[in-house]
Order: sequence, then structure tokens, then C-alpha cells
Amino acid sequence: MKATWIFGILLAAEMTARVGNRSGPSLMVLLTNEAVPLADIQTATSRTTWIFADIGVRLEWRANLPSQGGKTAPGVVVKLNISESTECRSDALGCAFPYAGSSRSISVSYARIKETYPPGMQVTVLAHVMAHEIAHVLQGVYRHSDSGIMKAHWIGKDAKLMQVRNLRFAEFDADLILSGLKQVR
Repeated sequence: MKATWIFGILLAAEMTARVGNRSGPSLMVLLTNEAVPLADIQTATSRTTWIFADIGVRLEWRANLPSQGGKTAPGVVVKLNISESTECRSDALGCAFPYAGSSRSISVSYARIKETYPPGMQVTVLAHVMAHEIAHVLQGVYRHSDSGIMKAHWIGKDAKLMQVRNLRFAEFDADLILSGLKQVR
């Protein structure tokens, strides 16, 4: 089972590596999965990659395997939780730890996404939550925008827009992300 999951992540990484600006900055994203279905992960990581490609950032997805020597690779660790996450507020779909120094991690509650959105929207929302929380870590601040992917709370029209195209980063958010990428390397 674990080998199948790792193979699926590497397959998703290969698919998503073809997306985006190859000459722009890249970010390694280490994915830890509790039990989210492989097909959902592949779709969500691909869509998250497209969201970042829109601002010229290439995501490189990897399975988060135990590191050698107690060190983690530069990048962001994404923890997908199928159960309720105790790390986040009870009403949050995900949370980031932008002030955690070099640990750079986010937690996403797939259980809350499934409780909140209908089946046809869940993977789309998962991708947007991952992009939103990764952006918090890269920006290094806890702030939200008035519109787009970095909005504090998405409303009905945002969800409808997600169904037809990805929400985008505001220009200021993109600038903060690109600046923050220099700190991750």
C-alpha cells in the first residue's frame, strides 16, 4: 500500500513538473498523507501547481519520507489529515505556521473539506486550501487579501468561480511569495 502511494506521488510529481515556468523559481513540497485517496491527491497537486505557475513559481511534489540525519529538505511540508486536525482552529480547512522558522509546514483537514463542500467541489477546494496555506508560509506573515485565493473566507461566488477556473493571487501576494521563496532556498 505504501509503495503504491509513493509511486502515485512520484507520478503526480512527474505530471505536475511539466506545468509552469521552468525558468522561474521552484519550491519543493513534501507531502505527508494520512489517507486521502490517491486520485484526489493527484488532481489537487496538479491544480495547486497550476495556481502557482500563474505567478511563475514551479512546485516540485515529493512524498515526505523520513529524512536522513534529522534534517529536512528545503521546502514546505504539507500534512493532509483525513481526520480532524488538532493543529488548526475547529472551523478552519487548513492552517499554516509562517512564524515557525525553518519547519515551514501546513496542515490541511480533508475531513473538514468533505464536511463543508459537496463531492464535486472537494478536490478543487483541497487544491485551493493547499495553495492558500503554502502561500502563508512563503509570505512569512499571517495576512489575508480582500479577494482571490488569499481571502480569509471564501463565499459562494468564490466557490462557483473555483469550479470554472482557479482563484488567483493578488499582485501584492505574488510579490510576497516571490520574496519569501528566496528565504526557503
